[in-house]
Amino acid sequence: MFFQPFQNEILIKNLLRDLYGEDISLRPLSGGTENLNYVMNERVVVRILYLPQTSPLFYEAKSYLKREIQFVNALYEEELNDFVYLPFQDGEWIFSLNVNKGILYVMQSVYLKGKNISFEKNIIPQIAQKIVHFHDFSKESCIEYQRIPVYDDLVSSLHIRLFSYEKELEKDISNYKNYWELFQINTSILEKAKQAQPALFIHNDLHVDNILFHKDKLTILDFGDARYSLPEEDIGTFLWGLSLKTDVSSFPELANLFFSNYTRDINPELCYRFALQRFLEIHLFYLVENQKNSALMKYQKLKFTKEKVMIDYLNHHISFKN
Repeated sequence: MFFQPFQNEILIKNLLRDLYGEDISLRPLSGGTENLNYVMNERVVVRILYLPQTSPLFYEAKSYLKREIQFVNALYEEELNDFVYLPFQDGEWIFSLNVNKGILYVMQSVYLKGKNISFEKNIIPQIAQKIVHFHDFSKESCIEYQRIPVYDDLVSSLHIRLFSYEKELEKDISNYKNYWELFQINTSILEKAKQAQPALFIHNDLHVDNILFHKDKLTILDFGDARYSLPEEDIGTFLWGLSLKTDVSSFPELANLFFSNYTRDINPELCYRFALQRFLEIHLFYLVENQKNSALMKYQKLKFTKEKVMIDYLNHHISFKN
């Protein structure tokens, strides 16, 4: 989205040895598409982000990263979550290095060992209660975080992308025009909802890879997409992640189980709309973006065919409720 992968592995290894010394052990750790993660000495996770000069976040990146650290560490201090960022030896929380056409940012956090969850019936209530605690804390304590309009004012967190209608896709994608029109309608509804309701600081990436059991406690990782938005977007991203690990037959029961344990006033329709939005944004962007690469286009079409069942379910569910 804002950050991009950085391919110069030699520079990164030299940077890490300059920061931590020669006698360190480093191993790659799986991470998102926008960052590199290494485990150092099996104790610390080192996260590396590259921001090109062309990014709309370029001049606000440090403020963006600082509020993520502030939120994560505040949750830790309140004993709401075990994940925590660590300062460098000079007391700074973020190390930055100018590179060709951009900046590298380095952050470090405690390495938490545990096992990733699966979306089973006994886990869903725990996740709902965890998110309730996050949202309560955010509502009470996080109103002073600096706002980053270029990100916080987006209708949804993926809407930074440029979307265009590609008429040629009408030949290959059944009902492509209908999905595009659905995307426009849903975008308008979510935009109006964001303008009408107060925002919280939310995690915004609650899929299965970012939730684990650490010392028998549910722990949330990876706050890199945290932003000001509606709590319904947080829940919508969870529903999106849930739908990727279930099928249409079991999804409704698990979703209802979540809502019955999210014991705060919430608009379920908006939650479903944010889940739908994430599906539509990903597919409508990459179906256009990958047209010039036959292998990627084949993959994207297959992915869309598989996931359109859930897209259609969410659309029908929302339409039926309305």
